[in-house]
Amino acid sequence: MNTLPKIPFLFILLSMLSVFVLSGDVLILFGYNFLAEGGSFLFKIHPSFYLLFLAYISIFLYKSGSGFLYKILFEKQNLKLLIACLFCFFYQVLILKQPMAPFIVTWLFPVLILCLYKKFHPSQIKFTYQVVILIISFNALMGILEYAQGGTFISKNYFSMESEELLDISEWGFQRANALYGHPLIATLISAIVVAGFYAKSLVTTLTRNESICFFLSLLSLPAFGGRTSIAVSLLILTVIASIKFYRVLKGVHIPQKKMILIVSLILTMPVILLLMFDLGLFDSVLDRLADDNGSAETRLTAFYILFDTSVVELLFGDVYHQLFYRQLLYGTKYGIEIFWLAIILQYGVFVSIALVYILVVIHKYIYKHIGHFTLWPSLAFLLALSSGTGLASKSLMLSQFIIISLFLFNQHVTDKS
Repeated sequence: MNTLPKIPFLFILLSMLSVFVLSGDVLILFGYNFLAEGGSFLFKIHPSFYLLFLAYISIFLYKSGSGFLYKILFEKQNLKLLIACLFCFFYQVLILKQPMAPFIVTWLFPVLILCLYKKFHPSQIKFTYQVVILIISFNALMGILEYAQGGTFISKNYFSMESEELLDISEWGFQRANALYGHPLIATLISAIVVAGFYAKSLVTTLTRNESICFFLSLLSLPAFGGRTSIAVSLLILTVIASIKFYRVLKGVHIPQKKMILIVSLILTMPVILLLMFDLGLFDSVLDRLADDNGSAETRLTAFYILFDTSVVELLFGDVYHQLFYRQLLYGTKYGIEIFWLAIILQYGVFVSIALVYILVVIHKYIYKHIGHFTLWPSLAFLLALSSGTGLASKSLMLSQFIIISLFLFNQHVTDKS
């Protein structure tokens, strides 16, 4: 048995798809308390992890399942990642006395997905690609429709650190679309990764029709989701890649006539399209957010104040005195430390942060090696956009979503046969 059997594949497929459709807001509709404090520990772990766990367990149903699983977990790179995860996990739980669920959801889950990737059969990769691209396109379209109608389809919830209660903020007024992602910053990050990745992929291969549709829907959904850092990063990367393409043209690289006509037509009509969208008020929400910082810059500046107010012991070993939460309240930071690289140091300490950065480096190197050199661009978009916010220092599915998109949507070997 060299590839994933049918039953484990179905479980892991459902697990991966759930990270794009089962946000905390969606789970609340089914009484699954994933977002708020309190309640059973079982509900603090995202259902995707349980599905992935069933995928691993179901491997034992097959005759050579134990040997198959042994090869997966003890493969050199996978073993190093798992050891790093176990070190961080036990340090967080036993030394820092922090809840287990955030690390399991944020870090362990995506690593376990990566461990299984080499065992996917090409037909399984292709099927996963087709389903994932459909769901991401649907989410992008859903975000555009939410933005156009001025309201979200799923009730929006917010956990208040002050009252420690889950609040329904649907009546607070519409600002940004969420789709099924649950949070506009996560939604914008996913769209930015897709936009940067597909445009970079077009440097090495022609995008399929479905990829082009997903690309343009994701591009249009960026202002709807409204995460400013992700939008700025994606536009910057698009500009750089466009410059590379233009340089290739100057060097004499041949472009098909139809494609050239389409590019020229798009360039000529772009000012008219943008003016029409502006007159329709489609950019009003984005412009309002740019004009009114709403305290975001101040929040990031406050993160440095908290850093300077933290002892050397806490910087090295993490929040061992359990003072970080009170510092945040003291400095008026309600949403956590919104600079990811500072957040992991303040929460876990330098030593654990080094291990977490190692995990990120290995993941990005793996994608770069097995999917293609062009994945440097979506990886760069992910890391830059991640920097502005709590990122992976809180309970989040972002790393899992990035890995799934990179391994399946950007896989050239799938689309070459499509």
